[in-house]
Amino acid sequence: MHELTKLTLLWAVISLLAPLLALLTKKKLLLQFTGGIATFFGILALTSLFASNQTIFGMVYLLVVLFGIFNALRLVLLRQPAEYLTAQAPRDAVGLLLLLALSGLLMTYAQSNLQLETVFGATAAWFFLGCSLALLGSVLRSRWRFSPPPAASNGGQLPTLTLAIPARNETKQLVDSLNSALSQDYDRIEIIVFDDFSHDKTPEILADFARRGVRFVRGTKPANGWLGKNLAYKTLSEQASGDYILFCGADVRLGRLTARNLVRYMQKNEVEMVSLMPLQKKPINTLRYQWQLLLPHVLRRTPPVLGTIWCIKRDALSGLGGIAGLKAAVVPERYLARSLAPSGKYRFFFAHGSFHAGSVKNYRAQIDTQIRMYYPLLRRSLTLAAVASAYMIFGIIVPIFTVIGWLFMDLSLSWQALALSGLVSLVALILATSSCLDRKLWKWQALLPLLMLREAELLLRSTLQYEFSEVWWKGRNVSRTILGGRSRH
Repeated sequence: MHELTKLTLLWAVISLLAPLLALLTKKKLLLQFTGGIATFFGILALTSLFASNQTIFGMVYLLVVLFGIFNALRLVLLRQPAEYLTAQAPRDAVGLLLLLALSGLLMTYAQSNLQLETVFGATAAWFFLGCSLALLGSVLRSRWRFSPPPAASNGGQLPTLTLAIPARNETKQLVDSLNSALSQDYDRIEIIVFDDFSHDKTPEILADFARRGVRFVRGTKPANGWLGKNLAYKTLSEQASGDYILFCGADVRLGRLTARNLVRYMQKNEVEMVSLMPLQKKPINTLRYQWQLLLPHVLRRTPPVLGTIWCIKRDALSGLGGIAGLKAAVVPERYLARSLAPSGKYRFFFAHGSFHAGSVKNYRAQIDTQIRMYYPLLRRSLTLAAVASAYMIFGIIVPIFTVIGWLFMDLSLSWQALALSGLVSLVALILATSSCLDRKLWKWQALLPLLMLREAELLLRSTLQYEFSEVWWKGRNVSRTILGGRSRH
């Protein structure tokens, strides 16, 4: 083993072991001292890696060391409560140390033995091919499982329905959103909009629509510990009088029969909650919806759920304790769906056919949403963020771009397997995207490789902004509430 490689491993191990000392103290000065030591040795390891002979395993190793430095720096900066850091930093240190051991062993053996490098490379390529086949299988299963049912036949009088819309600074979207709501073929419906302390023309628009029967509730600045959207959900559910509550974002456009068909389905099948994946009406989008379809069921802690459009029986929401216990949850709908799914009371569908609905959220707003959600959904764990980043880069992005090389040059069997895994991943992405993208925009799927590259960057941005900066969403700093919150995600 090269002397430089030995030093690199030693420095990296020290940088990851040092945060374990956080288990022994909650004193800020000692935490910062520990973090400083870990950061110093992590930077030494990172610097030496650039000077050593690099393999693909060395690049994974470098990524793990980089996240180890992030783990150390959060002890230095102390942006999160000391109690949280003394629990989370050691856990991440152990997780990253295991990743470091695996990637480090592969890197050192690959450097010392060309034949082993070939064997390890082939193993990795076939592993990624298996993962890409799992992604494809998940998408195919999802396309079959989540297709909307045909419209139910009329079966007597429909129950009362509240269509609830949280709105904050929605001048551009609100008029079309409310016209869509008012066009619903549903006799016993009330429409309530929560004006979440807007400072644009949203209040004026709501005042105009009040003449057409839309009721609006004026919000105030969220109290400590509350996310604005969650407070909007809580207020709307308390104001609702309908037997069912249909929550929609201001960027949603409902088909005329969507509310009727959705409630009729829930009533007929004794389902208490349904969430829908709307058709995206913009050509360029983040991959937030696609991840709901790509991740195999065994990797999910909850069934697929989206907060864009979801309907719940009011009694069921009350029975689960409402939103009060989820004031800082990034996706409160996940907890509700997780609670109802085991008894078969929750369903997820594409917003096609009888449940037709579309989303016109622009790309900038989607990016803000993705940054807000990525890191918290990974349980604010640098270990999970490192694993997700490594797989997105080396398991999906690199193989997809290897397909291009396969077209123009002769590749070894290992590289052919990697290119094949990239081709399978690309097919899975296309199928997932075609499930949630308007047919008129399918030609834009040619940008999917670049969008996946952007997705890895958004994951890294979400991690760094939560840990070392701030995350703003709709004009509010949500990172303080989320980092300080202890509710479920």
